[in-house]
Amino acid sequence: MLRRLGLGVAGAASVALVVALVRHNDDKDSASLWVSVVSAALAVCAFTADLLRGQSGAETAAAGNRRLQAADDLAEAVRVQWAAEARLRRLQDPAPLDVHWSRVGPPLADHPRNIACGLPLPAPRDGDERLDRIVGTFRAVPSGRLVVLGDPGAGKTILAVRFVLGSLAVRRPGEPVPVLFPLASWDPRSAPLRGWLAERLAAEYRPLTAVRDGRTLARELLDEGLVLPVLDGLDELPEAIREDALRRLNAELDERLPVLLTCRTAEWASAVRGGDVLTAAEVVRLRPLDFDTARNYLERTARSRRDGSTAWTPVLAAPTPPLTDVLTTPLMVALARTVYGDTSRSPAELADPGRFPTAQAIEEHLLDAFVPRPSRTRRAPGARARPTTG
Repeated sequence: MLRRLGLGVAGAASVALVVALVRHNDDKDSASLWVSVVSAALAVCAFTADLLRGQSGAETAAAGNRRLQAADDLAEAVRVQWAAEARLRRLQDPAPLDVHWSRVGPPLADHPRNIACGLPLPAPRDGDERLDRIVGTFRAVPSGRLVVLGDPGAGKTILAVRFVLGSLAVRRPGEPVPVLFPLASWDPRSAPLRGWLAERLAAEYRPLTAVRDGRTLARELLDEGLVLPVLDGLDELPEAIREDALRRLNAELDERLPVLLTCRTAEWASAVRGGDVLTAAEVVRLRPLDFDTARNYLERTARSRRDGSTAWTPVLAAPTPPLTDVLTTPLMVALARTVYGDTSRSPAELADPGRFPTAQAIEEHLLDAFVPRPSRTRRAPGARARPTTG
């Protein structure tokens, strides 16, 4: 409206100028008239420019407010989604497993000076390398890039979920919204990272499909630095394109697009050996559970008898070596809790070395009890099952 009014006024002033010049071309005071008319025209043009600038500023502010509101709405949608998933996985029932991690250096990570980006890195404090400190660890990395490695079942996806919820808990308006993206569907050879992220965002959160000036709202949020991608499972990409994925990440990530990336340790080592590390990213690796942590967790989540013992007490008092090995991964501990939470089963069977001579035999038994073989879905080679716990 203001733009049309301003242009109309400017047009009228121009017409008035021409008419005046024609009528008074031979007047003896033409010089004075010239000065007056030109001054008036310049004043009108200045007024018009102010109107247009004001309108432009108002439109920019409105667009910015629209994006901020969309980011806040997205944050709430993500919180609801993953809080429900955390309840399904019983992450807070009664408390998450106490998983620890260690920092990793070259060749799996970049040079420390690149990670620091010229800034002094804070010295680690006691207890920093715990799962519940991962949000603070991420925020302390100057580049805003963190890679989380771990063996199968080590808890990488659980960490990603907890990172999303933990980041949302401390997020302030205007800060990026953490969004979890399973990487299995990304083909870095044909899909630029931002384009794929925008497509997945719009597909998952329908209000972000709105288009303005040729961009979806999802793409606007990405371009404005209002999304923090949590990319889960680089190892789920085919081996042949993992190096391409790393090159694409290094080419497209910038200060407006931070990232947390998870991957199995062996697959990451292979990818960086053939390609490159993630530039300036801190890299951490999840450590195996110690036996005391696993034992305490299984005891406290099982039904207590009158004497305070549980069905797990005699089994864990003298565990077989294969059972000790199995209980080093959060996934297997969670499966053991779920399977033997059914009181019709007893974990005492796991102490039978004839039936379960190896760790693999116990793992297969727990998986079969949780998801019987006939009902397991067929997956592509290299794909992983994702039980609701683990």
